[in-house]
Amino acid sequence: MIVRLRAGFEAFRDSLFFLPALFVLAAVVIAQGMLALDSRVSLGSVPTFLRFTVDSARALLATVAGATITVTGIVFALTALSVQLASSQFSPRVVRGFLRDRFVQAAIGFMSGNFTYALVVLRAVRTPDGDASQVVPNLSAGLALVLAVIMVLVIIAYVDHTAQSLQATHLIGDITQGTVALVAKRFPNEGEGEDQPPPSAPAAGGHRVSAPRSGWLQQVS
Repeated sequence: MIVRLRAGFEAFRDSLFFLPALFVLAAVVIAQGMLALDSRVSLGSVPTFLRFTVDSARALLATVAGATITVTGIVFALTALSVQLASSQFSPRVVRGFLRDRFVQAAIGFMSGNFTYALVVLRAVRTPDGDASQVVPNLSAGLALVLAVIMVLVIIAYVDHTAQSLQATHLIGDITQGTVALVAKRFPNEGEGEDQPPPSAPAAGGHRVSAPRSGWLQQVS
C-alpha cells in the first residue's frame, strides 16, 4: 500500500497539473495579500505612475486576464503538438520526460497564476454606488502590469526552451541520463568491488578525452 501511495504521489507530482495548480493557489494568496495592503495604504503615499482610475484599472486587468488565458491556451496547444511530434519522430519515451519538464510546468503555471491574479484583483475594483465608495487597488493593478511584462519574457523563454528540447541531441541525452539514473538506482552496487577487472590502458601515444555532454563527434584536431 505504501509503495502504491508513493508511486501515485510521484506520478501526481510529476504531472502537468501539480505545479500549475500550486501557482494558481499562490496567485490567489498573493492577490488577497496585495488587496489587503492596498486597503491600508493611502492614495497620497502611492507613486503617481501607479495611480489608476476605476476605468483604467478595469481595462488593464481585463486586458491582462484575456490576453493571458489566450496565450495559455496557445501554450497548451504547443505543448501537446510538441509531445506528439517528438513521440512520432523519435520515441514514445520522450513524452514522459517532456511532460515532467519543470520549466514547462513552471511556465504554464506562471501564466495560469497570472490569469488568476488578474481575475481576483479585477473583482475587487468597485465604482461608487450609493454609500459605498470606489475601490481602486493601485498597488495590485501595478503588480498585474509587472507580471504581464514578465509573462512576455516567459513566453519567449518557453518557445526557445521547446525548440531546444526537440533537438535530437537533447532528446537522446535526456533518455540516456534517465536510463543511467534508473540503472544506478536499481543496481547501486553493480560495477563496484575488488572482483572487477581494471580498465584497459589507452593505446600508446593516445589519451582519453571525456565528453562533457551527449552528442556526436564532429571534428578531430
